[in-house]
Amino acid sequence: MTTNPHDSDLRDERLERLLAVARRLSASADLEAVLLVVIDALRDLLHSERATVFELDAATQELVAHTAHGLARGELRVRLSQGLVGACARSRAIVSVNEVARDGRFLAATDAATGFVTRSAMAIPLLDEAGELIGVAQVLNRREGLYDARDEALAAGLAAHAAIALKRAHLIADRVARAALERELETARAIQQAAQPRRSLILADYAFAARTIPALSCGGDVCDYGPLIRGRIAGADAPAEAIDGAFFLVADATGHGVGPALQATATRAMLRTALRLTEDLATAVEIVNRQLVEDAPSGRFVTAWFGRLDSTRHELHGICAGQAPILIYRAAQHRFETLGADAIPLGVLDEGFGPLVPWTVRLHPGDAVITASDGYFEAQARDGEIFGEERVQQCLLDAFARGLSPDAAAAALDDQTLAFAAADQTEDDRTVVIVRRAP
Repeated sequence: MTTNPHDSDLRDERLERLLAVARRLSASADLEAVLLVVIDALRDLLHSERATVFELDAATQELVAHTAHGLARGELRVRLSQGLVGACARSRAIVSVNEVARDGRFLAATDAATGFVTRSAMAIPLLDEAGELIGVAQVLNRREGLYDARDEALAAGLAAHAAIALKRAHLIADRVARAALERELETARAIQQAAQPRRSLILADYAFAARTIPALSCGGDVCDYGPLIRGRIAGADAPAEAIDGAFFLVADATGHGVGPALQATATRAMLRTALRLTEDLATAVEIVNRQLVEDAPSGRFVTAWFGRLDSTRHELHGICAGQAPILIYRAAQHRFETLGADAIPLGVLDEGFGPLVPWTVRLHPGDAVITASDGYFEAQARDGEIFGEERVQQCLLDAFARGLSPDAAAAALDDQTLAFAAADQTEDDRTVVIVRRAP
């Protein structure tokens, strides 16, 4: 058999160029840069007019191209059931067609949309080390001659390097994105934590507990409290003897993560602002709701309990905007009464939200009012059973019978909830506020 030296030289040249491309791919971890190297290498090594890399969108079962010669901006999507690239993806094998007009699989609509005229095409599957499809590369219109077996062999070699480079670039991009998200979550958590009360609430004849534990780095729950003088928020320099009450808030924004955390924190800020403008609790809540209706995205709302303690009259006034039940502990009978919601959640609608009429609970010695979020009531055991209101009440009854302080009672409730769930954390944020008059 006679060997053509020109063919040998051509093979050596293409091999050298393939190795050079492989080195470039291994040197870059930037996804866009990798894609550009791949399409340029495909076009040049296979003597084609254009090249495209389609990446698999498993969720939509589509092949998506963001980087292609002739694709100025936007993206090109092809269903797995369509076109030569779809046939390549389904078969996991190279599809080479030198006269696309005669092939029924050719998707002529793409040419119609782009204005490009395709004569010949080769689609090459991009498979990872496990043989899973991550995309399809395609070259169009060989400049001279026809796509042949040597082109297919070269394309297969390039595709193997390209697939590994793409997989690595995606993994690195995902890792960078996760790190950025973690930094954002940490920033949001720091902002949320900074918004928590910074000083203990000291009020003669009363003891309090207020804690919130997010299910994620930052949560959709928030609790707040602070001293009042004649219904208005007391300044940091207010004399202790002038303080005659306190305000409380438990708010639970729908969802978890940064968005709900910001919404819950904004609710807290709005309430504090409103209480600086008015001593009327109902008016303050209506102001908060009106602002949330204007600001909150559709479908986002906040359930909340607002409380205002008048320590001179020993009365706690409250409004439950979708946040229920409210537990009222009667020390003399060692039992609980409950109150339900008396308004819809905040941020749903303005017209029809009010006028609100706060309820009033008179606190006798040893009595307490407890508000807890869904993270306690809906905590699930491994068999799906929920912790429930009855267990919450029994835990608190046991704590009060043992003479525990509100802080210790809240800690006991946390411990029992986590023991029931057999987990280090519940699926939902846990927030509890306990207001108790001294026995």
